Order: sequence, then structure tokens, then C-alpha cells
Amino acid sequence: MQPARTEGSELSSPHSPPSTPFQCSVCFKSYKRREHLQRHVSSHSSERPHRCAACGGAFQRADVLKRHVRTCDGRPSGSSRASIRRRACDRCVRQKKACNGTQPCQNCSKRATACSYFTGTNAVNNPIPARLPLSASTATPFIPTPLDLEPDLLSQGRTDQDPLSSAIDAMMPSSLEVPQFRHLPMNPFEPLSDPDMFDYRTSNWQDIFYLTPDGHTAREQPVTGGDGPYRFEFLRDFTSMTGFVHSFDCGTPQQRHDVLAKIKECEPQEVMLAGQDATSGALDGVLSSWLNDPLALKTHQILLLIKQVVTVKPRNSFVTISWSSTLEQKCLQFFSPASLRKFFELYWSIWSPNVNFLHRPTFDPTSSKPILLAAMALIGACVSPDPTDNENASIWFNCVEELVFTDEDLNSEPPYIFNSPTYRQKLQALQAGYMVCLYQNWEGTDANKSRIRRYRYSTVVSIIRDLDVATARHINYSQQGLHEFKWNHYVLREELIRIIIWTYLLDMAFVIFNNLPPRIVLKEMRNHVAGPETCFQATSAEECFQQIQMWMPAYSLFWKISFRSIFEHACDPDLSMDMRHTFAAVGPVNLFAMTSGIHALVFQYQNSFGGNELLQGIRNALGNWNDIWNLYISTPPENSPYLTVSVPDNDSLRPEEMWKRIGFSRFSRDYWLLASLKVDKLSAAADKNSNFSPLHQSGSEAMTESSPENDVEHLSGDSPQDPILNKYDQTSMRQVNDLIQDFEKIHVQ
Repeated sequence: MQPARTEGSELSSPHSPPSTPFQCSVCFKSYKRREHLQRHVSSHSSERPHRCAACGGAFQRADVLKRHVRTCDGRPSGSSRASIRRRACDRCVRQKKACNGTQPCQNCSKRATACSYFTGTNAVNNPIPARLPLSASTATPFIPTPLDLEPDLLSQGRTDQDPLSSAIDAMMPSSLEVPQFRHLPMNPFEPLSDPDMFDYRTSNWQDIFYLTPDGHTAREQPVTGGDGPYRFEFLRDFTSMTGFVHSFDCGTPQQRHDVLAKIKECEPQEVMLAGQDATSGALDGVLSSWLNDPLALKTHQILLLIKQVVTVKPRNSFVTISWSSTLEQKCLQFFSPASLRKFFELYWSIWSPNVNFLHRPTFDPTSSKPILLAAMALIGACVSPDPTDNENASIWFNCVEELVFTDEDLNSEPPYIFNSPTYRQKLQALQAGYMVCLYQNWEGTDANKSRIRRYRYSTVVSIIRDLDVATARHINYSQQGLHEFKWNHYVLREELIRIIIWTYLLDMAFVIFNNLPPRIVLKEMRNHVAGPETCFQATSAEECFQQIQMWMPAYSLFWKISFRSIFEHACDPDLSMDMRHTFAAVGPVNLFAMTSGIHALVFQYQNSFGGNELLQGIRNALGNWNDIWNLYISTPPENSPYLTVSVPDNDSLRPEEMWKRIGFSRFSRDYWLLASLKVDKLSAAADKNSNFSPLHQSGSEAMTESSPENDVEHLSGDSPQDPILNKYDQTSMRQVNDLIQDFEKIHVQ
């Protein structure tokens, strides 16, 4: 909990730093939390009491030693991998070209471009500057802002002054001081002398170690280069299983049981009766307890809606069940007030971090649309550790789908006035439609999955366009005072931005796993990026405003950039370091959307003729994204606005903290690895078939190497098979899983 603020404090000023009550007695640095101060104090001591029994390495903190032990190879710390130098410069690595390792290298000299070795162990010769204080006379220590830029790095940027680069120059404050450089330790597990410093910790390119956002150590490698192991940490299981719990990050079985046990402690008797086949007498007793329950009206509304779609079926209805007194009793039990509360808590704690577009602090079920509550309840029941909940949920899949996609608000016509009741109803109907697409696509039958993919999802995309993607942008709240800040407006805009991003991500999932052409084009993604979790999870207007001031000051580039502009710049061959720092600060969900979007470019290239320029742009995006992701995961947890719980890993979270964790977007590196694999296979196939197709040859080469037999074979359609994903609009993800397994058979040792 953060200290309460009083009226008239510095919080009322949009540019003043927040108070930091815990101060170091040595250097007088201040921290918001006691544990951060305690960790900092140890940096003033040379003692390293925690020693590794295998290699003899000593560490100041026990958690750092624990992470070290997981990957320790038993060698003395002096013979670490850090002594290996990466020979290729950053540009040659991104373009996958041979590099002679000079400064500048031969390739960069020919093109008269900057030659840098920021990635890998050579980075120690090109150190990255630390974050800058706003002023030397500032009494309170400067808290790093993720979207701030290092001004000294601006000189390394692009020379053509594109709009985004110009915006950076225009928005930088003029009072910034000259940066102080420092060398970073080569041991990626060694604590920094100052934990507030930004740390870009990567060792050799062939063998990269880093700390994941959940506190685990991880080891990743590029697709090309190196002889070490290759591993898909997430996608291998994701493409071979079905269901929310088996496919996504829904916590451990013990955590799910702990969440359910905590729910039953609150309302044990009513939840138990609602989840069982209660007798008529017991059911009457439960019904009588609903009289004063605020959710009883919602239960009644859901019951009437489901009864209508079951009894009045249109000709093309997919609802096959018939209404009866037994079915009505089951409906009352499943959507009873107690069951709704249970399913809502399961939704928030187990599912919501995976797709986080609902604002929990302001969510009020009593004023929400019944179709949204019904869809949330079904997802909550699907992730419940109780098998009875899972079975009962499947009964209502098609019924809730029918009532959601026939809802009047979902099918209403624009225009819509922002923050009007009609606008809010439309947004909630859109959220319900998206949830239906989720549970049917991962929990439904193959027929349900095909219907969602081909028809229902198109409706969701159409509604997104009705609401106008370009309007999904925040105003600059940092230029306001606390008395001017309207929390409900911020929440509404942020929910709209997030549902757009998650709709785009679902579109990319269909592209990646079902080989379906994209239905959202990148150029229409003019919305802002999703904001930090510290702002979206704030429980009051004052706390939200405080977090906005801390992480998104008035001059921050956050208020200017759109998702489209970020993605377009990520395809640049020479993305400057200041841009990479900026993009790394947008957080896991936006970075996940970026790497998923690369797959759309791969799909476009695979299904077009020629397009070598597009392939080079994809390679640029892959190289830039990898560097950006390394910057993001290297940010200390206390300097990240996306980590709101202080735990070593997600497995140690308590039930009440589960909803604040980062979901499966923390495995974005797997999506990057899959895209890299596809590009490598497409490149190899293009080289192999360059003599086969006249489209890849010059006129003289085509005339000399083609033959009548080859021409006939090419025109008849008997050309070489595509190297990846030959079947389109597939319900099964088997094609992608086979691709991953074939890849790992070759590379995993």
C-alpha cells in the first residue's frame, strides 16, 4: 500500500515528484517501499554473504544467489561466458550478414552507416547511459519514467527526421544535464551497485541470459547462429492442447484451488447449493435468500434472455437444447447470485491477466449488461478447478453466444457519443462478444470454433470500426490537476484501447495458428498503446492520477505515439537506441502485439509473388523487436510500471494477488522465435527455388535455365510445395505444432 495523500500536497501538481518516505541514511536516496530501501542499503556494503557452493561466486542478496544456482555450471566465476566476445555488429546481426568485427565493420563502411556493438558482450565498450535526473537541484530523487528518452542518444538517431523522431526532439525538456556513463557488470546475475540504475544485461549473442518479468532466469538464442539448445517455452504446449487452463497461463493447480477455497470461505453454504443438484426444498431456501441480493435481478435477466433464445429459435439457430423445468432449475443454479460471484472471482484471479481489458476497480456487476456478466461467468466456470463447473458451463455456450450476437446494443448503428450511456452499453456488448469468441474458440467444439472464426469474429471487427479506432486515444492527463482528472473517462478510453489491441491479437492468432488471412490491417491501428498496469490497476482516482504523473509526464512520448507508428518504425533498418528504449517502455501487451503483427507480414510475404523488400523489412522488425524485448526484460522490477506485485515468480502469488500478475504475454519471445523460424524457412525455400521460377530471375537467366517441361509443370500448379503452413483456415493448430516439433528435433540437444 502506498501512503495516503492529503489535499494540497505535491500530488496536486502534475509535475512534482511523488513523496518517498523511506530514505537512505548514507546517500539520502528515498524509496516508496521499505523493502526497496533495504535492498539499496546493501549496495553500500562490500559484504557478499551469500555464496554459491558450486562455483564459489558471492552475492549480496539471497534472491540473486537463488537465480544464479538455477543456471550455475560449476565453473569459477572468473571463467564465465562473458569472456566470449560477439564479433558481429548490431546491424549485421539484424540483417544476418557476415561481419569482420572491426569498428566500423566493412558492411557499415560501405553504406556509410553507424556501426555499433550495443548488443552482446561488446556492449561494455559502448556503455548505455543511465537515466538522467531532471535537475541537479531536485530535492527528491528522480524516479525513472519509462517513456523518457536519453537525450545524448538522440544524436545517434535517424537523419531524415521522420515525424516520430521530430516529436522526440520537440518534447524533450531543455534543462536536462549531460549523462553520466558507467560500465555494466558482465555477470547478468550480479546485483547493480545502484538498483535504480537502468541495466541492459545481455552476454554473448550466441548465449543470452536474462531475467524474465516473473523473476525466473531464462536462456534464449536466435534461430540462426550458435550451436546451443533451442526451446519453445510456451507455444509447444499451446499448439498441442485445447482449453483455457491447458493453453494459457492460468496459474498452478494449487493456486486455482486456493482461489476457489477462499471464495467458499465467504459464502460456503450458498455456493455449495448453487453448484449442486439441489432438491426443491433446498432450492427454495436459496431462492428466498436472493430477495435482498443486488445480483438477483441480473440472475433473473439472464434467465429470461436464455429462455427466449432456447424457446424462440430462428431457422439458423445453433441452440439445440429444449426448455423444461429441469433446464430452468439448472439455469437458476448456474447463474445464481452466489455462483456469479464465484465465477467473477475466478475470472479475475485466474483468467483476466491473460486478456486484461476489463477494469476491475470500477467494475460493477449490478450496473453491467447481463450478456457481459453471462460471458464472464462462463469463462470463470471454464477455468474453475471444479470439474462440475466446467461441465455445466458447456451447456450454455451456444445460448449465451446467441443472446450476445443478437443483442440490440451490439447491432446498433453509429454515431456514438463518448461517455454516453449508449457508448458504454456498446462497449460492454463488444467486450461480451469478444469473450464469446474466446470461450468458443478454446473450449467449444470444432464446429463452434469454425463458426467463431468465420462469422462471429467478423462482427467483432466491424463493431471496432464502428467505434472508430482513431478515437481510441487518451488526452494528456499529466497536463491536468487532480481536480480536473476524470477517472471514469480514463477508464473508458483505456478499456477501448485494450479491447482494440486484444481484438488485433485474436486476429493475429487466427493468422498464426489457423493460417487465415488477417481481417485487421496495420494501417488502421491508429489507437494509443495500452497504458501501464500501475495506472490500470489503481484502486482510486487519486492513485491512478499519481501513477500517471509518475510514469507518463506531460512531455512523455506516450501521449503522441500510436500502435501503428511503433510498428512501422520497428521495421526500420537503423532503429536508434532512443527509439528502442521508448518502445521497450510500452510493456508486455504492446510488445506482444508487435511480435504477433510480424506474423501478418510473414503471411503476406508467403502468399505473394516476389517481395524481397518485404522480407528484408520483416528481418529488420525481428532484429529490432529482439533488442527491444531484451531492454524491457532487463528493467528492474521496481522501475517497471507493469509489475505491481513483488514476488520472485507467479507461482508464489497469493489468491488476492493473482489478478495483478502478467499473463501469457510474458512468453512473447516464443512468438518471435516462431516468426524467425518461418522467415528462415521461407528464405531457404526462396534460394532453393530461385532457378525454378522466372519471377526470381533476370530475363537472360530465365531464358537460359527454363525449359518447356518446367514451364508446363509450373503452369499446371505442380510447383514446389510451400515450406510452411500449406492448409488454410484450419481449426486444428497441428501445422504449427508440427513445425515447432520438426524445428526442435533438429536444434534441441
